[in-house]
Formats: sequence, structure tokens, C-alpha cells
Amino acid sequence: MPIVDAAVALGLSEKTIRRRIKAGTLQANRVVTPQGHVWLVNVNGVASPPPGQSVQVSADERQTAMIELTRSVASELTRSLSTRIEELVRENEQLRARLLSLHAPQPEPMPTEPAPAAEAMLEPARRAWWRRFW
Repeated sequence: MPIVDAAVALGLSEKTIRRRIKAGTLQANRVVTPQGHVWLVNVNGVASPPPGQSVQVSADERQTAMIELTRSVASELTRSLSTRIEELVRENEQLRARLLSLHAPQPEPMPTEPAPAAEAMLEPARRAWWRRFW
């Protein structure tokens, strides 16, 4: 069947079908027609129709298949994003708790020995070494 119909039958995009043909995971034959060449794809062991004939898939069937494909992709994406959002919410709560613990007032440490403040005040201020030469 043509690439467009194979994409609908397999529930994949046309680009994916073309990539798989190029990679060799899907069997396809290139058929020359008066309008140009056409790729006919073997889908799940079903032989491709003879040249000049194609399996017709109605526009409604294509649209329905694309809607189902879009719906399944959207639901999978929604599921993965929901999981990621839950992880981020948990991480946010942990970071908020850590931030609150860092902002909490810390008790002042008790000094172990008295500061020599009195001795420091009695000592005369030293002059800078370079002032000796001026």
C-alpha cells in the first residue's frame, strides 16, 4: 500500500514510515508510474498490491486514525508531564523547608574565654611602616 495508507494502518506518521523504509525495517518497493515514482509498503506481511492499484483508505478513516493517534500521544504526554510536576512539587517543598530552616534565628554561640577587649584599647595605634620615611 502507499506510504500514506501504510501510515494510517500502522498508526505512524509518514515521516516515520519513510525513515523505517530507509533503515530497512519496513519492506517497500519503488514503482514507476506516469506521474513519477511511488513507494508501496508491505505492512505486517501483507503483500503490496500490484503496480497501478492501491488500497484506498477513505478520508474519514484517515482522519479517525490521526485523531486516535493524536489522542494517544496527548494522553501519554499528559501522563509523563503529571509525573514530572509531582516530582517538582516534592522538590519545591523540600527546598522551601530547607530555606525556612536557614532563615530561622540561630542561637548565639557562648564565648569560651573572655575577649581581650581592654588590652586592645590600651595599646597605642601603630603607624604605617611607610610613614617612618616621611
